[in-house]
Amino acid sequence: MKAICDAFARARAKAPCILFIDEIYGISDRATIRGEYVQYWTQVVNCLLEHLAGVKDQPGVVVVAATNHPDRIDAAVRRAGCLDRGSRSGSPTRRRSPGSSATILARTRLLTHR
Repeated sequence: MKAICDAFARARAKAPCILFIDEIYGISDRATIRGEYVQYWTQVVNCLLEHLAGVKDQPGVVVVAATNHPDRIDAAVRRAGCLDRGSRSGSPTRRRSPGSSATILARTRLLTHR
């Protein structure tokens, strides 16, 4: 949770900026968590939601997240006012160079914060 708080604090301090969260599905979906870590992951998701809610009052900070597994993202994180817009890209083509941003973006699905 400290890493989440620190990332958002740095973004606010450096505004205007884009805060990029790679593999956002790594922050668990509370609906699928089982076992002894339920309480921990619930706190992590709630921390992220709190910071996403605060971004809309912070001009100049845009949050962009990427994942190959949008179905594994907590529903509250994808709701209106959070990371609610998506863009889907196809597989990269041979015409694109392996290290180009077009190739990298083609391998991800993007969600953006308003």
